[in-house]
Amino acid sequence: MLQKTCISIIVMLMLTSTLSANDSTWVEHEMTFTTSDNLTLHYWLNRPTSTNSTDLIILLPMMGQTHKSYGQFIEALGRQLDLGTETSSYPFIVSFDLRGHGKSTTVDSVQLNYRNMTPEDFAKLPQDIAEATISLLQNKEIGLSIDSIIVVGASIGANTTAILSRKLDRIKSMVLLSAGENYRGLRPAEAIRKYNGKILMYAGKQDNYSAVSTRELGRLNKNCKVVILDTADHGTRIINNDPDAMKQMIRWILSESTR
Repeated sequence: MLQKTCISIIVMLMLTSTLSANDSTWVEHEMTFTTSDNLTLHYWLNRPTSTNSTDLIILLPMMGQTHKSYGQFIEALGRQLDLGTETSSYPFIVSFDLRGHGKSTTVDSVQLNYRNMTPEDFAKLPQDIAEATISLLQNKEIGLSIDSIIVVGASIGANTTAILSRKLDRIKSMVLLSAGENYRGLRPAEAIRKYNGKILMYAGKQDNYSAVSTRELGRLNKNCKVVILDTADHGTRIINNDPDAMKQMIRWILSESTR
């Protein structure tokens, strides 16, 4: 049985790093969810203030990073939407601290750190996100009405994203940044092969394992677009250090949200 979402609105921050042409932006709420094995999972819901969007973007960080690693993406997405040239509305955005990362480190009274997690611990990542997302969507007090979900994952978050597609309905498309054929026991090949939506995959040419894995995984699905960039950057560093890569990814996401 899914556990009840515990909402603790610790922060309500207006993302005002750029001015909004149409007074639309997000308000951020920090929230927690207790998983089936009693992990306190922390995530952040960015709610658009002036639209009733039916789109949700889920952001899963890479190993060693927290939800904050997607701060530049959220700001860049806001700037693009502020231009008023897109037909997409401002989506809801949920960004997670994965199991063993950031604030998501307490199982009962035991502390968990990704550095000493076992393959069995990592195997729980997709189920963590599925449980929390289903609970969020079913929470009548929050009142989300979501038709489609786009998931962006980096490194182990990319592998988690692919496997999540087998556990969570309404995932319309996925972005996989530096996916691997096997990260800590998470193998995404079968999920990618069976996925019916669109997939965008990024990897750096000098990040050899991810580049080789991305090419191989991309061959498994005809709806997969593979982009190999001339960089050694890994995961979210690819988009955070390359404005063109960020812009192209955002345009792809927005084009998918309007299909």
